[in-house]
Amino acid sequence: MTTDLADVIGVNARRLRLDAGVTLEQVARALRDRGMPWSTGRVGDMEAGRVNPTMPTVLGLADALGEVTGGAIRLADLVATDDFVELTGGLAVSAGALARALEGAPVRFEGDDRAPWAGVETTQQHEVHETLTDRARANGWPGVAEAKADLRITTDAELVAVFDAADGAALADKRAAKAFSLSFGRKIEMVELMAAALRLWGHSLADERERLAALEPDANNQRRGQISRDLRAQLSAALESK
Repeated sequence: MTTDLADVIGVNARRLRLDAGVTLEQVARALRDRGMPWSTGRVGDMEAGRVNPTMPTVLGLADALGEVTGGAIRLADLVATDDFVELTGGLAVSAGALARALEGAPVRFEGDDRAPWAGVETTQQHEVHETLTDRARANGWPGVAEAKADLRITTDAELVAVFDAADGAALADKRAAKAFSLSFGRKIEMVELMAAALRLWGHSLADERERLAALEPDANNQRRGQISRDLRAQLSAALESK
């Protein structure tokens, strides 16, 4: 059986956090101290396997978990599993082989280190991929690979999350897309805005605004306006860096 790398890291991060009695907010705060503007929702999404496990993200996560749990977290701890770990559509390797590579061994996945069936879709996976291809084409891309590359995401699950978020966009998200289109001098599509928002916060601009507002229930209109402006500035920077 194969498991996506993002899912493996999420399961292990959650296990390490819960074993140490650490809250989502403690992890999020430690990540923010490392320059990663993560909310508790973003940490929760990571634990659910919905965050792209880039090298900077995984290293920052390991360091933050080490601080809040009081333990020494190795990268190998984050990829522990009995399943083969799917790295790409055609490459799934054993957790042991992946751990050795992360610890400095030469990278060469052969024999029992590599799942022989990697890259072969089940009927259900094929149906899901076909549906996702239709959604990608409906948004202007020729296929799934092109959509993921353009939106800077790596997994089908992330692409589904972006499309779902765009389909359910709130008024605040639509207004932001319109405002950014004017300021950037080009049309900012909702899927592009949502991809950037999910990278930043793990959810939409509207949801992040509501989350922050809930932390300050007595905030006046001026303060709520400042929250919205700050979030738009973060999102604008994320879109500009594309």
